Amino acid sequence: TDLLAGKDPSTVKTSVLTDDEYRRLRDRVDLVWSKANPRTFAADDDVALAIDVKNVKKMRIAVYDLDPFEALVKLDGEVQDDIDLDGCVPNVERTVDYSSFKPMRRHCERLALPELKQPGLYVVECSGEGKCSRAVVRKGRLHLVHRTGAGGFVFTALDEEGRIAKPSRLRVGSTTYQS
Repeated sequence: TDLLAGKDPSTVKTSVLTDDEYRRLRDRVDLVWSKANPRTFAADDDVALAIDVKNVKKMRIAVYDLDPFEALVKLDGEVQDDIDLDGCVPNVERTVDYSSFKPMRRHCERLALPELKQPGLYVVECSGEGKCSRAVVRKGRLHLVHRTGAGGFVFTALDEEGRIAKPSRLRVGSTTYQS
């Protein structure tokens, strides 16, 4: 861990590592999201995520804005970070230069994501040096309330503040209802 923290190898006791193990550690590429990152943000929150980066000279950040309703219907459940994005074009793309960091140095970066302004479902993909890592971000939440009306059930989608969310969609079986 001293080596990954950036300490000079000549001052760190490396006798427990063989030359081959040291080389593999030095050459290893890491792009690992912090376990402390929230997966859900309030609709008006600023979004920032922490990622550990090692041995990446240039990191590409791509943000995909997904339609939450369509994603849930097509995937028949929650969106995971291994969602197939082949053929999708990111809504936002940028590159960060880390070439000043030594290959052995692992550093935690806080990525501010001002592109995630609106409530929705996003995939943030970081890639570099042949590695790729994704985080799924949900911004805002809807709550469904129902009551029995004269013609049957009446459903209302509410945002986090309890306001009616329009437009909204509800899918029951293979039928979709629009507000």
